[in-house]
Amino acid sequence: MFVSVGVVLFTLADQFSKYHIIEKDGKSVHSLSNLHFNPGRFLLMFATFLSAYLGICQENLYCTYGNHSREAIFFIHFLSLPGFFLFNDIWQALVHFNNSDVFFIFGLRFPLLLLWIYMVLNCIFQWICITNVHTLISLTTSLNVAMVITLRKFLLMVLSVILFKNPFTFMHCIGCLLVLLGTIASTLCDFKFKFARKKSV
Repeated sequence: MFVSVGVVLFTLADQFSKYHIIEKDGKSVHSLSNLHFNPGRFLLMFATFLSAYLGICQENLYCTYGNHSREAIFFIHFLSLPGFFLFNDIWQALVHFNNSDVFFIFGLRFPLLLLWIYMVLNCIFQWICITNVHTLISLTTSLNVAMVITLRKFLLMVLSVILFKNPFTFMHCIGCLLVLLGTIASTLCDFKFKFARKKSV
């Protein structure tokens, strides 16, 4: 609970830090309205619940048929292939990629487009991440996996605040503190449960 509330507070603090006041029709209004963020909030919340439910399904799958993480990765991605029927969006992205800047490093020009390099690197890191997540699912409970994934998302948000030099406000500090307390509480409860189970055996 602490972790979830902390992540929400951190996200809202990052959003509010991007607000600035503008004059419109003689009135002072925010430059960004909630309507800009509501679809993203809804999709993020829906994806979080859906991923948690998916973790429970995967845990039941491994309990029933054994720990075969590579097979699970194959079927999950194979069943997602119909998403490529959204070809118009993919084609527009390909056109945008083909019009990107050329890759330069140490003043040397390479015959590679920058966005294609970013996409290849993103695919490699996503493959590493997904492989490790499925291996983790086969080794521990879905609750622990959800905690690890939530912490990963939180660390990415912290890095984005640092790298893009966004203001770090008091609300950010409260969010970080709640995530830290939630992580410590979850870890202590897990150790306490394992210790009690060993003691009973």
